[in-house]
Amino acid sequence: MKTVMAFGSFDGVHPGHHFYLMEAKKLGNRLIVVVARDENIKRFKGKNPINPEQQRLQEVKAMGIADEVLLGNPADIFSIVKERKPDILALGYDQKPSDEEVLHNVSMPPFHPSIKRVPPFRPEIYKSSKMKGNISDCAGLWSHLSDQQVSDMGGSILKLRRQTSKSLERPLKKQQKHIPQP
Repeated sequence: MKTVMAFGSFDGVHPGHHFYLMEAKKLGNRLIVVVARDENIKRFKGKNPINPEQQRLQEVKAMGIADEVLLGNPADIFSIVKERKPDILALGYDQKPSDEEVLHNVSMPPFHPSIKRVPPFRPEIYKSSKMKGNISDCAGLWSHLSDQQVSDMGGSILKLRRQTSKSLERPLKKQQKHIPQP
C-alpha cells in the first residue's frame, strides 16, 4: 500500500486545489493532506491567511478526497513527514521548497520518500495568489460551475461550493462573465 502526502495552505479552496488533490490521490492508495498552520503561512508568505486554520482544515475535509486531513506542525514543517513516513510526497508545480531541500530535511535511512510534482490546472484562473486575497473571488470561481461540472469533478465539493457562495454578501457577476468554463 502506497501512502501519499500532499501539502498546502488551501486558503480559499478552488478547483485548482481539487485538481491537485485528485492527482495526488492517483499516486497511491492512501492520501494524507497537511494543511499549513496560520503562523507558518505568515512566516513563509509574509501575510496572514484569510481563513483561520480550522476553517481551512474543514474545507479540505469537506472535499472528500483525502483519507486523512491534519494540521502541520507550527515549529517544524518537515516533522509530519518524518512521523508518518509516506512513500510519496505530492507537491504542486510551484510549491516551495525545492525537491532537494525537502529530501534533505526529511530523508533518514532507510526512509527516502519520492517526490512527484503535480502539474497545474488552469493556473491563469485557479491560483490563490492571483485572487489578490479577496475571499469572494474563490466563491465566484465555484459559483460559475454548473452542478454537473462540479459533480464531474467529484461531487463532494458541491456542498462546499454552495456554502461558500451563500456566505457572500454580493455576487461577482462581472467576474463570472470573464471566467472561461473548465
